[in-house]
Amino acid sequence: MPVPPECQPIADEIAKLKEEIEPVEGLAGAEKWAALQKNANIRRVIIQKQSMLEQCILLHSPGYETEVVILDLTGSTVSPGEGRLWQLMPPTVQSVVETQTVQNGRIKFLHGGSNPGHSTGISIQDSPNPTFTGPMFRSGPFASLPPGSPANPGGLIEIGVPAPAPVSSAMLSAGLPAPTALPVPAGVTVTALTLTLGAGTATLIAGATVTVSLGIFGTLNLPLAYTLTFGIAPSFNMNDVTEVCLVAPTVPAVITTSLGGLFSFILSLISPSIEPGLTSTVVSAVQGALNSTLLSTAASALGLAALPAGVVVSVRRVVITPSGITFFPALGAYGGLLNKIPFP
Repeated sequence: MPVPPECQPIADEIAKLKEEIEPVEGLAGAEKWAALQKNANIRRVIIQKQSMLEQCILLHSPGYETEVVILDLTGSTVSPGEGRLWQLMPPTVQSVVETQTVQNGRIKFLHGGSNPGHSTGISIQDSPNPTFTGPMFRSGPFASLPPGSPANPGGLIEIGVPAPAPVSSAMLSAGLPAPTALPVPAGVTVTALTLTLGAGTATLIAGATVTVSLGIFGTLNLPLAYTLTFGIAPSFNMNDVTEVCLVAPTVPAVITTSLGGLFSFILSLISPSIEPGLTSTVVSAVQGALNSTLLSTAASALGLAALPAGVVVSVRRVVITPSGITFFPALGAYGGLLNKIPFP
């Protein structure tokens, strides 16, 4: 961040202290030890001054501020709402820089809307509570955030909170890839996928075969059943806003065979080598199907084939029951949600 004039004296002190650090190359004995001690003391002071400089910059910088409008059709949002400013390094690295409360329809951060050398972004969520743990708005990565509204209408953050969206296991199953299309470990062939829902978790069973080499006895096509129980959670992915939910195993996957005795023993020997690859494949497939279904459902609810550019779907809460999965979604957009959706 640039140094405001009010903070320049501290920056000058740091620069002067750095010049006082003595080189120790060529020194020996007591002379070298004295120089090392002096340098250590100077560096401690520099660290203190740098902390003072950071606080001064935050205090005197213009920061970032804009309007936040929440159009709640359900009456479920938890006020006053919380905003987070993120430092992003696509494709996966992200960290929270600052957290502030939405007050009187505005969010104001001490840090500015850009972060040299990194992308930046904003998320808005309900005031922290145990029920709605996910975001209402995720900006995605920006080189520099749009100047704030009302001075710049494109800086308005507008959020729509519609009614919960139910998704049945049949809908989710329909979005899964064909079993034979899954990128499974070598020697494994998936023949069927079955999804069932429980109280708080879902279970996917993959019917498959694995080809096992038995040396001089040839090969064996061993039938197996792969079972993965998992939970579904809202995603705070700021680099990829098409990731709406996360799939996370709740217990280790189980691999069994309908054959007993020696065949079960053989399977126990090879399971450690095939389970990680199968789990990675299954999690990726289910999560991809889930996110695609949610994005499609959101577009269909608006009477659209696809969501307009700039409109981001987030999920505040996920509830899994034996009869289906209920998502509590929110749609958000910079520049105004209602300006981007083509209503008739």
